[in-house]
Amino acid sequence: MELWNRVPSAQRSGDVPSDPPSGESFLSAEGTVKSVSCDPHFVGITLDQSGQALTFKVKGGLGGFSDTLWFGSDHYTPCFHVIGLRAVVRYKPDPDKSSAGVVISWGFRDDLPPVPNATAEASHHNEGDVRKQ
Repeated sequence: MELWNRVPSAQRSGDVPSDPPSGESFLSAEGTVKSVSCDPHFVGITLDQSGQALTFKVKGGLGGFSDTLWFGSDHYTPCFHVIGLRAVVRYKPDPDKSSAGVVISWGFRDDLPPVPNATAEASHHNEGDVRKQ
């Protein structure tokens, strides 16, 4: 959805993608992975969201690298090598309030490239037209 939302409305084709339906309502948080706990007594992930630490409990759920074919338990574990990555966490509020929430799903993401300047892009296309003449 993040990439789709960057495409100007006039240039979009096809059906609008949507989030997968859920039987329950959930919330979403995005941030940089600050730490991961894979302790047998507590499995959790802490995100840094604009300087605020949000710790979530992980009790099952699915997750992976949203931008790749790596998903679920296919030769990776979220316990290692994810600190510093950008992540999106979908969660339910924690009933006992001991964390920010209970994770339903998570996705680690690469940063998207900056949005190209429309003026610079148009200029680049015009230069190509001049060279063809």
